[in-house]
Amino acid sequence: MILELCPLAGKGRVILLRYQILDWNKIAAELTATLEATSAEFERASALLIVLSEGQYRIRRWMGSV
Repeated sequence: MILELCPLAGKGRVILLRYQILDWNKIAAELTATLEATSAEFERASALLIVLSEGQYRIRRWMGSV
């Protein structure tokens, strides 16, 4: 599942959810915690990918996105 938060034309912020088991309560809790932990960077960057999976996340930034 991909949640697109703004148009992607070389720019944008995307959250990619990669879960093997769809436990919506767990996904919602982890998504909320991740957004709280990365909120400053998420707002500052113009091109950013957050990959969220069971209990972890990673961030990919594109050149010139800050």
